[in-house]
Amino acid sequence: MTQCTFCPIAAGEVDADLVALRTKHVFVVPALRQHPANHGHALILPTEHIRNLADAAPVVRNEVFGVAARLTAAILELYNADGSIVFQNNVAPDDPLFHLHVHVVPRFIGDDFVMTRAAVAEVPRQVRLQQSANLWRTMAASV
Repeated sequence: MTQCTFCPIAAGEVDADLVALRTKHVFVVPALRQHPANHGHALILPTEHIRNLADAAPVVRNEVFGVAARLTAAILELYNADGSIVFQNNVAPDDPLFHLHVHVVPRFIGDDFVMTRAAVAEVPRQVRLQQSANLWRTMAASV
């Protein structure tokens, strides 16, 4: 298996400036690849390397989905979204990301959102930094 992409972020070794929220067991970052009509897509990940949801301790699962609730509220406010979609893949066969992560994607009327990699594009780091800062401010205000 290749080096986990997310463990160095969890450890604060890289991309610490992209972390929008850090709690005892999880952290939030803007997704690198986002659907053009759904900018604001973020990931919630455990700070320890956990391969899938079934392997996560109850305290981690609870924190992941507690943060998901806060994040869905934040993206509604930040992006004036009409709703959101929350999803998680348990090590999909073609997925190189073997670290548990939950997606929160803002939804908009007429956005034609589909869950396919073909529709996503890499978002520039500067845009993700701004997304992270906005999420931090909004989520910090909701505590």
